[in-house]
Formats: sequence, C-alpha cells, structure tokens
Amino acid sequence: MRRVRTYLIHSLCEAIRVSAPTNDSTTPVLQHGRDAALRRPDIAARFPTSCHDARARLSKFDYDHGKSMSRKKLRIGVTLGDCAGIGPEIVDLALKSRRVAKSAEYKIIGKYPRCSLGQPTTETARAAAIALEEAITLVRRGELDAIVTGPIHKARMYEVGFRFPGQTEFFAERCGVKNFAMCLTGGKLTVALVTAHIPLCKIPRALKQSEIVRVGVLLANFLHARWKTTPRIGVAGLNPHAGESGKLGREEIEIIAPAVQELNSSLVTRCHRSHFA
Repeated sequence: MRRVRTYLIHSLCEAIRVSAPTNDSTTPVLQHGRDAALRRPDIAARFPTSCHDARARLSKFDYDHGKSMSRKKLRIGVTLGDCAGIGPEIVDLALKSRRVAKSAEYKIIGKYPRCSLGQPTTETARAAAIALEEAITLVRRGELDAIVTGPIHKARMYEVGFRFPGQTEFFAERCGVKNFAMCLTGGKLTVALVTAHIPLCKIPRALKQSEIVRVGVLLANFLHARWKTTPRIGVAGLNPHAGESGKLGREEIEIIAPAVQELNSSLVTRCHRSHFA
C-alpha cells in the first residue's frame, strides 16, 4: 500500500513539475502529466484518513507561500478529482513533499462535499465537474498558468452529464483545440497516445496511419520545443512481438510501419531532425 501511495505522490509531483510552461511556450501538445488514478474502493478504504480530513488539511495549508510572493511566479491550479477517491490525500501529500517546484504558487480549485472514501456519488462527481469548469475559467481569465487534475470517477461523471471520454477531451473542447493528444511525461520519458479512452477490442479498427502521423508530429514538436534536443521516438506495435512479420497480426506491416516511414520523411520532423523507429 505504501508503494502505491508513494508512486501516486511521485506522479502528481511530476505532473505539477511539467505543467510549468517553458519560456518558449509554443508547445503544441495539450495535456501532459501522469494520470494518477486509483479507483478501487477496497484499496482506497485502507487509507487511514477520510476524504474530509484530507480536504481539511488542504484548506489549512498555505500553498501560496505567503502574500509576499512575486507575481512572476507561475500560478498552477490543482483540482482534487472525485473527492471520494485518492485525489485529496495524494494532492495533500504531494504539495507537502517539498518535491514540487518553489517557482510556482498552487491553488486548490473547487468546493467539495462531505463523502465516504471509496464511495463516489453523483454529488462528488458534480463537484469534480464544477471544479474543472472553474479551473478552465480561471485560465481563460489569466488567473492561472496551468492546471493539474486529480482522478475522476468517469461512471459517476457520466451520470451527472459529463459528456467527454476523459479530462483530456474536456480541456481540448473548452479551449477550442482540434489537434490534440494525451501526453504522459516523467523524467526522461514522454509518451503520446494514438488511441485513448476506448475499449481494447475497438483499437484495431481505430488505428489509422494518419492518426499515428498526426500524433507523432505533435509529439516531435512538443519534445523539440520543451528540451531543444533532437527527439528520438519509438512507435509501439499493436500485436505481440510487433506482429511477428505478420504471423500475429498485420497492423504493423499495413499501418504502423508506413506511418513511421511517413513521419521520417515529413518536412516538419526533418526540420528538427526527429527520428522515428
């Protein structure tokens, strides 16, 4: 259990770290940071604190580090996700861990109801949805520079009218972004997803050469803009052993390999010498 909690704290710290825009804020990718979601009530119920306790500590802790803070510091909003889940405790521990950047001030977004840990309801889901709307409003007003989100319970969110497959799609729609991808980054590794928020059985039909190319270009541009280095990008296969020369599936031969070839010959990726394999 301690390992799970440590991993989630690290994930949130990493998400907060990479949420800080670079000086050259031309990054083309959209949402990045790890999705630290833990939805199993049987595990969550073993945590020693209630969601109300964690929220109370969050409300008392001064994450703005005093009123004398320079206005030049980045302003990062943090939503707790579904407050009946692991979000409140992990946010609380992460922000107290001294592993988040001191170059930013942090603001907890949203008002959350009393709840029982591991028992998400339509009330907790509605609070999570309202927090997301509040966070995006604050960004549009220029009052926040970035948002880090806690895990939501999608089934309960759908019950209260949330019509997006996930938070990535929510932010893309609210920001008017059409060309986007989910991007997870931590340390030296960054991963962009060609398919997301769909059942595994639907992935073969959803996998398109054009989508691999689109996401690949987004990822190459993001990596180059953020680290100013020549990106080296591996494209994962779909089937075991990457299809084993077609014996275990032909998606690698018919879709993925042609996409890799197209990416390596693309004018966009050649400009910053990205290499796909």
